[in-house]
Amino acid sequence: MGPDLRHTFSELDAPHGAIVALSGGSDSLSLLLLARQIFHDRKLPLHAVTVDHQLRRESAAEAEMVGSLCARYGITHRTMVWEGAKPASGISEAAREARYQLLAQAAEEAGTNIILVGHTLDDQAETVAMRLRRGEGTGLSGMAPATLYRERFWIVRPLLNERRNRLRAYLEGLGVSWIDDPSNESDAYERVRTRRLLDKDAVAGLVSRAAAEARARRLLMETAAGLVARFISMPFPGVFRLLPDLLEQEERAAILTLRACLATAGGTPRFPELPAARNIFERLATGKNVRATLSRAIIDQRRDAIFIYRENRNLSDLLVDRDEIIWDGRWRVRGAAGGTITPSHLMLDETPSSGDVPGSIARSAGKTMPFLSGHKGDATGAITLQPVIAPYSRFLPEFDLQLALALGRLTGGAKFPPLPWKQQIEPQPLTERGESAWQGPAPSLC
Repeated sequence: MGPDLRHTFSELDAPHGAIVALSGGSDSLSLLLLARQIFHDRKLPLHAVTVDHQLRRESAAEAEMVGSLCARYGITHRTMVWEGAKPASGISEAAREARYQLLAQAAEEAGTNIILVGHTLDDQAETVAMRLRRGEGTGLSGMAPATLYRERFWIVRPLLNERRNRLRAYLEGLGVSWIDDPSNESDAYERVRTRRLLDKDAVAGLVSRAAAEARARRLLMETAAGLVARFISMPFPGVFRLLPDLLEQEERAAILTLRACLATAGGTPRFPELPAARNIFERLATGKNVRATLSRAIIDQRRDAIFIYRENRNLSDLLVDRDEIIWDGRWRVRGAAGGTITPSHLMLDETPSSGDVPGSIARSAGKTMPFLSGHKGDATGAITLQPVIAPYSRFLPEFDLQLALALGRLTGGAKFPPLPWKQQIEPQPLTERGESAWQGPAPSLC
């Protein structure tokens, strides 16, 4: 192993081992062979997983080739196949989602929540260049060293500071050849077109910018997490109560906090667009009892507080065909297989006794709660209902972890697993005012 590359794993903490996403390209092969020695030294299990998307006729043979290489190095290998019909459009995004689903399945079956992927410094520069062209705000921080997938699995990028040419030199030194995917040379793909435009200086500049943007993003998210703790409570399920003092805080962080509440209350996978959120923020600052809708959420400004909750529109019925589902982007339901989740459409007999939520808001929010019908299981079985932090339920970059933790603690949502690093981030305290997530009776499904 080249001694200059050992540091790529120096901070990784994977007590239950890891899986390596292995395509057979130079990046993933380098990752595998570098990880092999590190994990062997630490006496930790390491598994290689190849996802065959069945999009090229050579893919099955290539999977067999990398499986043979793994056998030569004593590494456990398995191939996961993307079965079924492929979409006519959006194939790249669909393949990406299928890949991570299969990798997560493999990780779970291997007893780990660490998935190592071979993204390099070159990939980072290309990503930032493409996002810069589209003007993608906080996305200019590039790929995070670790990203949480589906609230359980850490996608870790140990090679994010390594150039591809150095990795190929490493493989050549070992006498290991790699597979060149022809799509990596096709101008049909934006990434390939972007790659051709980037010289060494451009790559260095883009990566430097990404590092600066990442530092700024972390700080912004930490500041927003503090604002959640100081100025926001959840006195009723699904209802955010914002103190007016939030509007007087640092504007970028305050608007981000507002956007996070809107996305979570509305169950949307992305924050609302910045211009629309800024417009709402500025209207709220006038103190004129604004009532508006954004990201499927209602903003209702009263004299002493601002309330945000799901609007009672476009709430769908969902047949539960597996043990765990997410309904409306807001609630994770477990143990209800065989039933149907619908909006309750019920008037609540009780309103919050604390007086922190007007009865009209509590009743409106109650109508958007999930209701279970047709469930055939044991009535005493464990059916659980857990709030979901919608914008982070699929992918949570570690840059945003503090804000996600603050939202999770406020709502009673998922408790995210520790970062896969030896140095951990300490979460912000929930609130300076001693308030916490909804502590009343648990909302009923049936």
